[in-house]
Amino acid sequence: MTKTVTMVAWNRPEYFGPVIESLSKNEWYDYKLFIQLEPSDPDTQKKMLEICNSIDFVSTDIRVNNTQLGVNYNNYNIIERMINEIDSEFNIHLEEDVKLSPDAIKMAEWFYNYEKRDDYIFCVFRQGDNDLEHPLKMMEVKEFHPWGWCFNTQKWTDHIKPRWKDHQGKFRNGVMRREGSWDFSVNWLIKDTPEFKALMPAVSRAEPIGQWGIFSNPTTFAQNHAFKYINNKDHEGDFHV
Repeated sequence: MTKTVTMVAWNRPEYFGPVIESLSKNEWYDYKLFIQLEPSDPDTQKKMLEICNSIDFVSTDIRVNNTQLGVNYNNYNIIERMINEIDSEFNIHLEEDVKLSPDAIKMAEWFYNYEKRDDYIFCVFRQGDNDLEHPLKMMEVKEFHPWGWCFNTQKWTDHIKPRWKDHQGKFRNGVMRREGSWDFSVNWLIKDTPEFKALMPAVSRAEPIGQWGIFSNPTTFAQNHAFKYINNKDHEGDFHV
């Protein structure tokens, strides 16, 4: 049994550093962290590697791609590597501009052990409509957010991987769709497949901090203020549906 955490990162050390700090506050159980960096200019890449080399709270594997794979293929490549090379059974997937709450990996571990886990295609870490009165509640949803998610790798092989490139050109509701990136594909997968459902926390365990990115800028960016609530609270009990 192998459980992994994968993270992709590029040229944004100003986000990467705070994200790694947030990860250091989590309990890591028996996970191992794999980071796959896109190549960048020498000074920026040095900063990114310095952050990687500062990680002392979990076993890590750091790799720099020979060429830039891009947002779609870097994510795809590292997940495939976990399955084909590491034989991962369960994976948490992250990006370098999303901070996690101190109990985020605990939530993923709960999902891993949940007796009905295989009823769900994945579990996502972020929730936009936060229910502060029920911080440990998990909700059934038919939507996907890319800001931290975890899954049984068999679900990846059987369902997610075959649909990863749908955003590049797929008829959806009678219209050829070419837009966005891989997360559009995964969102379409769960919305268009009646039997698929996911779990999502009633209060977000992830906070995107990347004001500048492929599809974000300071105008469209909005922080999740409820994250600050969960980040500063201890909650007794366990997660539950």
